[in-house]
Amino acid sequence: MFGNVCSKALVVAICLLPMTAVGQQVQAPAQDLYPEPKRGDTVLKRLRPATDAKGMPIGGGWRVYPELDLSARYDDNIFAEQTHKKDDVVVVARPSIRVTNDGAFGLIAAEVYGDLEYHKDYTSEDAKNFGAEAAYQSAQDQRFKVEARTGFRRITQDRADPEERILDERSELDRYFGRIAMRYDFGRLQIGAGGEARRIDFRQGFNDDRDRKEYLGHLDLRFIRTESTSLYVSPRWRSVRYDEMVDRTGLNRNRDEGGAVLGVQLDFGGILIGTVEMGATKLWFDDPAFDDKILFSAAAGLDWNVTRLTTVSFEAERAPHATVQIASPIRIDSLVGVAVNHELKRNIIISLGASYINQKFQNIGRSDDVMEYTAGIDYRLNRYIHMKLDYAYRDRSSDLDTIEFSRNRISLGFRLQI
Repeated sequence: MFGNVCSKALVVAICLLPMTAVGQQVQAPAQDLYPEPKRGDTVLKRLRPATDAKGMPIGGGWRVYPELDLSARYDDNIFAEQTHKKDDVVVVARPSIRVTNDGAFGLIAAEVYGDLEYHKDYTSEDAKNFGAEAAYQSAQDQRFKVEARTGFRRITQDRADPEERILDERSELDRYFGRIAMRYDFGRLQIGAGGEARRIDFRQGFNDDRDRKEYLGHLDLRFIRTESTSLYVSPRWRSVRYDEMVDRTGLNRNRDEGGAVLGVQLDFGGILIGTVEMGATKLWFDDPAFDDKILFSAAAGLDWNVTRLTTVSFEAERAPHATVQIASPIRIDSLVGVAVNHELKRNIIISLGASYINQKFQNIGRSDDVMEYTAGIDYRLNRYIHMKLDYAYRDRSSDLDTIEFSRNRISLGFRLQI
Protein backbone atom coordinates (compact mmCIF):
# COMPACT_ATOMS: atom_id res chain seq x y z
CA MET A 1 0.00 0.00 0.00
CA PHE A 2 2.82 2.32 0.91
CA GLY A 3 4.37 1.65 -2.50
CA ASN A 4 1.13 2.52 -4.27
CA VAL A 5 0.88 5.83 -2.37
CA CYS A 6 4.47 6.71 -3.24
CA SER A 7 3.88 5.87 -6.88
CA LYS A 8 0.78 8.05 -7.04
CA ALA A 9 2.60 10.93 -5.29
CA LEU A 10 5.49 10.64 -7.75
CA VAL A 11 3.08 10.78 -10.71
CA VAL A 12 1.32 13.85 -9.28
CA ALA A 13 4.69 15.59 -8.65
CA ILE A 14 5.82 14.90 -12.21
CA CYS A 15 2.55 16.33 -13.54
CA LEU A 16 2.87 19.46 -11.39
CA LEU A 17 6.48 20.23 -12.38
CA PRO A 18 5.62 21.99 -15.68
CA MET A 19 2.88 24.01 -13.96
CA THR A 20 5.33 25.06 -11.24
CA ALA A 21 7.88 26.09 -13.86
CA VAL A 22 5.25 28.18 -15.65
CA GLY A 23 4.27 29.80 -12.35
CA GLN A 24 7.89 30.68 -11.69
CA GLN A 25 8.21 32.22 -15.15
CA VAL A 26 5.26 34.57 -14.67
CA GLN A 27 6.38 35.72 -11.22
CA ALA A 28 7.48 39.37 -11.07
CA PRO A 29 11.27 39.66 -11.15
CA ALA A 30 13.00 40.62 -7.93
CA GLN A 31 13.77 44.30 -7.55
CA ASP A 32 17.31 45.26 -8.51
CA LEU A 33 18.60 46.85 -5.30
CA TYR A 34 21.64 48.35 -7.07
CA PRO A 35 20.67 48.98 -10.72
CA GLU A 36 23.20 50.16 -13.25
CA PRO A 37 23.32 53.98 -13.54
CA LYS A 38 21.25 55.58 -16.29
CA ARG A 39 22.75 57.86 -18.92
CA GLY A 40 24.12 60.97 -17.23
CA ASP A 41 23.66 59.72 -13.67
CA THR A 42 26.42 60.93 -11.37
CA VAL A 43 27.63 58.99 -8.33
CA LEU A 44 25.45 61.11 -6.03
CA LYS A 45 22.32 61.17 -8.22
CA ARG A 46 21.91 57.52 -9.22
CA LEU A 47 19.17 55.36 -7.74
CA ARG A 48 20.01 52.94 -4.94
CA PRO A 49 16.78 51.17 -3.93
CA ALA A 50 18.66 49.23 -1.25
CA THR A 51 19.47 52.45 0.65
CA ASP A 52 17.12 55.13 -0.75
CA ALA A 53 14.14 56.16 1.36
CA LYS A 54 10.88 54.68 0.08
CA GLY A 55 8.50 56.74 2.19
CA MET A 56 5.14 55.68 3.58
CA PRO A 57 1.97 55.61 1.47
CA ILE A 58 -0.89 57.63 2.99
CA GLY A 59 -3.49 57.14 0.27
CA GLY A 60 -4.45 58.80 -3.00
CA GLY A 61 -0.96 58.45 -4.45
CA TRP A 62 0.60 60.49 -1.63
CA ARG A 63 3.76 59.41 0.17
CA VAL A 64 5.36 60.90 3.26
CA TYR A 65 9.12 60.85 3.92
CA PRO A 66 10.16 61.51 7.55
CA GLU A 67 13.86 62.19 8.11
CA LEU A 68 16.16 63.15 10.98
CA ASP A 69 19.83 64.15 10.69
CA LEU A 70 21.81 64.22 13.95
CA SER A 71 25.49 65.07 14.22
CA ALA A 72 28.18 66.34 16.58
CA ARG A 73 30.57 68.91 15.12
CA TYR A 74 33.88 70.12 16.51
CA ASP A 75 34.74 73.69 15.46
CA ASP A 76 38.16 75.07 16.42
CA ASN A 77 37.20 78.73 15.66
CA ILE A 78 33.48 79.30 16.14
CA PHE A 79 33.75 83.11 15.99
CA ALA A 80 35.88 83.06 12.81
CA GLU A 81 38.59 85.24 14.38
CA GLN A 82 42.23 85.72 13.49
CA THR A 83 43.47 85.56 17.09
CA HIS A 84 42.07 84.35 20.43
CA LYS A 85 40.31 81.44 18.76
CA LYS A 86 37.52 79.73 20.69
CA ASP A 87 36.63 76.10 20.05
CA ASP A 88 33.39 74.32 20.85
CA VAL A 89 31.33 71.21 20.20
CA VAL A 90 28.05 71.77 18.38
CA VAL A 91 25.11 69.37 18.26
CA VAL A 92 23.21 69.78 14.98
CA ALA A 93 19.68 68.41 14.44
CA ARG A 94 17.82 68.62 11.11
CA PRO A 95 14.35 67.03 11.30
CA SER A 96 12.16 67.17 8.18
CA ILE A 97 8.95 65.76 6.71
CA ARG A 98 8.39 65.70 2.94
CA VAL A 99 5.13 64.80 1.21
CA THR A 100 4.90 64.03 -2.52
CA ASN A 101 2.37 63.01 -5.14
CA ASP A 102 3.64 62.11 -8.60
CA GLY A 103 0.53 61.63 -10.73
CA ALA A 104 -0.67 62.08 -14.27
CA PHE A 105 -0.97 65.86 -13.85
CA GLY A 106 2.53 66.33 -12.47
CA LEU A 107 4.59 66.27 -9.29
CA ILE A 108 3.39 68.00 -6.12
CA ALA A 109 5.76 68.21 -3.16
CA ALA A 110 5.80 69.96 0.21
CA GLU A 111 8.33 69.98 3.03
CA VAL A 112 8.75 71.39 6.52
CA TYR A 113 12.09 71.21 8.29
CA GLY A 114 14.22 72.46 11.15
CA ASP A 115 17.93 73.28 11.32
CA LEU A 116 19.00 73.51 14.95
CA GLU A 117 22.46 74.15 16.42
CA TYR A 118 23.26 73.80 20.11
CA HIS A 119 26.72 74.80 21.39
CA LYS A 120 28.19 73.11 24.45
CA ASP A 121 30.03 76.17 25.84
CA TYR A 122 29.09 79.29 23.84
CA THR A 123 25.30 79.03 23.87
CA SER A 124 25.00 82.57 22.47
CA GLU A 125 25.93 81.03 19.10
CA ASP A 126 22.94 78.65 19.12
CA ALA A 127 20.68 78.78 16.05
CA LYS A 128 17.06 77.69 15.69
CA ASN A 129 16.34 77.79 11.97
CA PHE A 130 13.34 76.30 10.20
CA GLY A 131 11.39 76.56 6.99
CA ALA A 132 8.66 75.25 4.72
CA GLU A 133 8.37 74.90 0.94
CA ALA A 134 5.79 73.73 -1.59
CA ALA A 135 6.39 72.99 -5.27
CA TYR A 136 4.54 71.87 -8.40
CA GLN A 137 6.00 70.54 -11.65
CA SER A 138 3.82 69.55 -14.59
CA ALA A 139 4.25 66.18 -16.29
CA GLN A 140 7.42 65.94 -18.35
CA ASP A 141 5.68 64.44 -21.39
CA GLN A 142 3.63 67.61 -21.97
CA ARG A 143 4.66 70.25 -24.47
CA PHE A 144 3.58 73.07 -22.17
CA LYS A 145 5.39 72.81 -18.84
CA VAL A 146 4.89 74.78 -15.65
CA GLU A 147 7.03 74.87 -12.53
CA ALA A 148 6.15 76.79 -9.36
CA ARG A 149 7.70 76.99 -5.90
CA THR A 150 7.07 79.05 -2.80
CA GLY A 151 8.45 78.97 0.71
CA PHE A 152 9.81 80.53 3.86
CA ARG A 153 13.19 80.13 5.54
CA ARG A 154 14.60 81.31 8.86
CA ILE A 155 18.37 81.70 8.40
CA THR A 156 21.16 82.43 10.89
CA GLN A 157 24.23 83.80 9.16
CA ASP A 158 27.55 82.04 9.60
CA ARG A 159 30.30 84.11 11.22
CA ALA A 160 32.36 83.56 8.07
CA ASP A 161 29.82 85.36 5.86
CA PRO A 162 31.57 88.34 4.15
CA GLU A 163 28.61 90.61 5.03
CA GLU A 164 28.41 89.62 8.69
CA ARG A 165 28.86 92.68 10.90
CA ILE A 166 31.28 92.19 13.78
CA LEU A 167 28.79 92.17 16.66
CA ASP A 168 27.89 90.02 19.64
CA GLU A 169 24.95 88.38 17.83
CA ARG A 170 24.86 86.39 14.62
CA SER A 171 22.51 87.96 12.09
CA GLU A 172 19.12 86.31 11.70
CA LEU A 173 16.79 86.83 8.75
CA ASP A 174 13.50 85.59 7.34
CA ARG A 175 13.40 84.91 3.61
CA TYR A 176 10.11 84.56 1.74
CA PHE A 177 10.01 83.67 -1.94
CA GLY A 178 7.71 82.63 -4.74
CA ARG A 179 8.69 81.74 -8.29
CA ILE A 180 7.03 80.47 -11.43
CA ALA A 181 8.39 79.40 -14.82
CA MET A 182 6.60 78.32 -18.00
CA ARG A 183 7.96 76.75 -21.17
CA TYR A 184 6.51 75.55 -24.45
CA ASP A 185 8.29 72.89 -26.46
CA PHE A 186 8.03 73.28 -30.26
CA GLY A 187 10.47 70.44 -30.83
CA ARG A 188 13.91 71.82 -31.58
CA LEU A 189 12.79 75.24 -30.31
CA GLN A 190 11.71 75.93 -26.72
CA ILE A 191 10.39 79.27 -25.47
CA GLY A 192 9.94 80.10 -21.80
CA ALA A 193 9.45 82.90 -19.28
CA GLY A 194 9.40 83.20 -15.52
CA GLY A 195 9.61 85.45 -12.51
CA GLU A 196 10.35 85.49 -8.80
CA ALA A 197 9.55 87.75 -5.85
CA ARG A 198 11.64 87.72 -2.67
CA ARG A 199 11.24 89.36 0.72
CA ILE A 200 14.30 89.49 3.00
CA ASP A 201 13.61 90.64 6.54
CA PHE A 202 16.40 90.81 9.13
CA ARG A 203 15.18 90.21 12.66
CA GLN A 204 17.62 92.33 14.72
CA GLY A 205 17.48 96.11 14.86
CA PHE A 206 21.13 96.57 13.87
CA ASN A 207 20.30 95.09 10.46
CA ASP A 208 17.08 96.97 9.71
CA ASP A 209 18.77 98.83 6.86
CA ARG A 210 19.24 95.48 5.05
CA ASP A 211 15.52 94.66 4.79
CA ARG A 212 14.47 94.61 1.15
CA LYS A 213 12.31 93.24 -1.63
CA GLU A 214 13.67 91.78 -4.86
CA TYR A 215 11.78 91.19 -8.11
CA LEU A 216 13.29 89.07 -10.88
CA GLY A 217 12.16 88.14 -14.37
CA HIS A 218 13.59 86.24 -17.32
CA LEU A 219 12.86 85.04 -20.84
CA ASP A 220 14.37 81.90 -22.36
CA LEU A 221 14.90 80.96 -25.97
CA ARG A 222 16.48 77.51 -26.42
CA PHE A 223 17.51 75.78 -29.65
CA ILE A 224 18.13 72.02 -29.57
CA ARG A 225 21.01 71.75 -32.03
CA THR A 226 21.82 68.04 -31.65
CA GLU A 227 21.05 65.25 -29.21
CA SER A 228 24.06 66.34 -27.16
CA THR A 229 24.03 70.12 -27.55
CA SER A 230 21.51 72.91 -27.04
CA LEU A 231 22.04 76.68 -27.20
CA TYR A 232 20.05 79.27 -25.26
CA VAL A 233 19.81 83.02 -24.74
CA SER A 234 18.11 84.47 -21.69
CA PRO A 235 17.35 88.18 -21.15
CA ARG A 236 17.03 88.91 -17.40
CA TRP A 237 16.13 91.80 -15.13
CA ARG A 238 16.09 92.48 -11.39
CA SER A 239 14.83 95.30 -9.17
CA VAL A 240 16.09 95.64 -5.57
CA ARG A 241 14.15 97.92 -3.21
CA TYR A 242 15.18 98.51 0.41
CA ASP A 243 12.65 99.39 3.11
CA GLU A 244 14.72 102.34 4.30
CA MET A 245 15.56 105.05 1.79
CA VAL A 246 19.15 105.25 3.08
CA ASP A 247 21.19 102.84 5.17
CA ARG A 248 23.05 103.65 8.37
CA THR A 249 25.96 105.04 6.31
CA GLY A 250 23.65 107.49 4.48
CA LEU A 251 23.59 105.66 1.13
CA ASN A 252 20.61 104.63 -1.00
CA ARG A 253 21.29 101.07 -2.16
CA ASN A 254 18.25 100.61 -4.41
CA ARG A 255 19.18 99.44 -7.87
CA ASP A 256 17.89 97.94 -11.11
CA GLU A 257 19.65 95.38 -13.29
CA GLY A 258 19.15 94.35 -16.89
CA GLY A 259 21.15 92.02 -19.09
CA ALA A 260 21.32 88.69 -20.86
CA VAL A 261 23.27 85.45 -20.82
CA LEU A 262 24.24 83.19 -23.69
CA GLY A 263 24.81 79.56 -22.85
CA VAL A 264 25.29 76.03 -24.11
CA GLN A 265 24.07 72.81 -22.52
CA LEU A 266 26.22 69.75 -23.16
CA ASP A 267 25.63 66.01 -22.90
CA PHE A 268 28.34 63.88 -24.47
CA GLY A 269 27.10 60.33 -24.08
CA GLY A 270 26.18 60.90 -20.45
CA ILE A 271 29.89 61.01 -19.65
CA LEU A 272 30.37 64.80 -19.73
CA ILE A 273 27.23 66.82 -18.94
CA GLY A 274 26.54 70.37 -17.79
CA THR A 275 26.21 73.99 -18.87
CA VAL A 276 28.52 76.88 -19.72
CA GLU A 277 27.26 80.45 -20.01
CA MET A 278 28.50 84.04 -20.31
CA GLY A 279 26.63 87.31 -20.01
CA ALA A 280 26.62 91.02 -19.29
CA THR A 281 24.50 93.05 -16.87
CA LYS A 282 23.88 96.80 -16.64
CA LEU A 283 23.36 98.15 -13.11
CA TRP A 284 21.50 101.42 -12.43
CA PHE A 285 21.85 102.82 -8.90
CA ASP A 286 19.41 105.29 -7.34
CA ASP A 287 22.17 106.94 -5.30
CA PRO A 288 24.20 109.46 -7.38
CA ALA A 289 27.26 108.51 -5.29
CA PHE A 290 27.40 105.24 -7.24
CA ASP A 291 28.20 105.18 -10.94
CA ASP A 292 26.11 102.95 -13.19
CA LYS A 293 28.09 99.91 -14.23
CA ILE A 294 28.26 97.16 -16.82
CA LEU A 295 29.43 93.89 -15.30
CA PHE A 296 30.38 90.71 -17.12
CA SER A 297 29.31 87.39 -15.68
CA ALA A 298 30.11 83.76 -16.36
CA ALA A 299 29.08 80.40 -14.96
CA ALA A 300 29.85 76.76 -15.63
CA GLY A 301 28.84 73.50 -14.05
CA LEU A 302 30.17 70.24 -15.49
CA ASP A 303 29.95 66.63 -14.29
CA TRP A 304 32.47 64.17 -15.72
CA ASN A 305 31.61 60.52 -15.14
CA VAL A 306 35.17 59.23 -15.40
CA THR A 307 33.95 55.69 -14.71
CA ARG A 308 30.71 54.21 -13.40
CA LEU A 309 32.25 54.53 -9.93
CA THR A 310 33.75 58.04 -10.09
CA THR A 311 32.33 61.48 -10.87
CA VAL A 312 34.43 64.65 -11.05
CA SER A 313 32.40 67.88 -10.83
CA PHE A 314 33.68 71.30 -11.87
CA GLU A 315 32.07 74.67 -11.13
CA ALA A 316 32.97 78.27 -11.88
CA GLU A 317 31.06 81.51 -11.49
CA ARG A 318 31.49 85.26 -11.58
CA ALA A 319 28.47 87.15 -10.24
CA PRO A 320 27.51 90.37 -8.38
CA HIS A 321 26.03 90.34 -4.86
CA ALA A 322 24.51 92.95 -2.56
CA THR A 323 26.81 94.44 0.07
CA VAL A 324 26.46 96.61 3.18
CA GLN A 325 30.08 97.72 3.24
CA ILE A 326 30.63 101.47 3.57
CA ALA A 327 30.97 103.26 0.20
CA SER A 328 30.73 100.00 -1.78
CA PRO A 329 27.69 99.46 -4.06
CA ILE A 330 28.30 95.83 -4.98
CA ARG A 331 30.50 92.80 -4.34
CA ILE A 332 31.83 90.61 -7.16
CA ASP A 333 32.37 86.93 -6.30
CA SER A 334 34.61 84.83 -8.57
CA LEU A 335 34.56 81.14 -7.73
CA VAL A 336 36.23 77.99 -9.04
CA GLY A 337 35.82 74.57 -7.49
CA VAL A 338 36.24 70.86 -8.06
CA ALA A 339 34.73 67.86 -6.26
CA VAL A 340 35.37 64.13 -6.61
CA ASN A 341 32.80 61.53 -5.54
CA HIS A 342 33.81 57.87 -5.66
CA GLU A 343 31.67 54.81 -5.01
CA LEU A 344 33.97 52.65 -2.92
CA LYS A 345 31.09 50.19 -2.60
CA ARG A 346 27.50 50.58 -3.71
CA ASN A 347 26.64 51.83 -0.22
CA ILE A 348 29.90 53.63 0.63
CA ILE A 349 30.75 56.96 -1.04
CA ILE A 350 33.88 58.99 -0.40
CA SER A 351 34.11 62.67 -1.38
CA LEU A 352 36.90 65.23 -1.78
CA GLY A 353 36.55 68.89 -2.72
CA ALA A 354 38.46 72.14 -3.10
CA SER A 355 37.31 75.66 -3.98
CA TYR A 356 38.66 79.19 -4.26
CA ILE A 357 36.59 82.39 -4.05
CA ASN A 358 37.75 85.95 -4.62
CA GLN A 359 35.30 88.46 -3.14
CA LYS A 360 36.06 91.94 -4.44
CA PHE A 361 34.17 94.94 -3.08
CA GLN A 362 33.67 97.73 -5.62
CA ASN A 363 35.02 101.26 -4.91
CA ILE A 364 36.88 100.28 -1.73
CA GLY A 365 40.21 98.61 -1.09
CA ARG A 366 38.88 95.30 0.16
CA SER A 367 39.44 92.00 -1.58
CA ASP A 368 39.02 88.66 0.19
CA ASP A 369 40.55 85.35 -0.89
CA VAL A 370 38.81 82.29 0.51
CA MET A 371 40.12 78.72 0.22
CA GLU A 372 38.11 75.71 1.31
CA TYR A 373 38.97 71.99 1.37
CA THR A 374 36.48 69.26 2.21
CA ALA A 375 36.50 65.49 2.67
CA GLY A 376 33.84 63.03 3.70
CA ILE A 377 32.61 59.45 3.74
CA ASP A 378 28.95 58.44 3.52
CA TYR A 379 28.16 54.92 4.74
CA ARG A 380 24.60 53.87 3.90
CA LEU A 381 23.90 50.90 6.14
CA ASN A 382 20.41 50.31 4.74
CA ARG A 383 17.44 52.36 3.61
CA TYR A 384 16.72 53.42 7.21
CA ILE A 385 20.14 54.46 8.55
CA HIS A 386 23.03 56.40 6.96
CA MET A 387 26.23 57.42 8.73
CA LYS A 388 28.54 60.25 7.68
CA LEU A 389 31.93 61.67 8.62
CA ASP A 390 32.90 65.12 7.24
CA TYR A 391 35.88 67.46 7.46
CA ALA A 392 36.12 71.07 6.21
CA TYR A 393 38.95 73.60 6.32
CA ARG A 394 38.31 77.26 5.47
CA ASP A 395 40.82 80.10 5.26
CA ARG A 396 40.19 83.77 4.46
CA SER A 397 42.94 86.28 3.73
CA SER A 398 42.02 89.90 3.08
CA ASP A 399 43.26 93.44 2.61
CA LEU A 400 41.62 94.03 6.01
CA ASP A 401 43.76 92.13 8.49
CA THR A 402 41.05 92.16 11.18
CA ILE A 403 38.71 89.82 9.25
CA GLU A 404 41.26 87.13 8.34
CA PHE A 405 40.78 83.69 9.87
CA SER A 406 41.23 79.95 9.42
CA ARG A 407 38.90 77.26 10.69
CA ASN A 408 38.69 73.46 10.96
CA ARG A 409 35.43 71.58 11.34
CA ILE A 410 34.94 67.85 11.91
CA SER A 411 31.46 66.35 11.98
CA LEU A 412 30.22 62.83 12.76
CA GLY A 413 26.56 61.98 12.45
CA PHE A 414 23.81 59.77 11.12
CA ARG A 415 20.51 60.01 9.29
CA LEU A 416 17.30 58.19 10.13
CA GLN A 417 14.81 57.94 7.29
CA ILE A 418 11.83 55.94 6.11
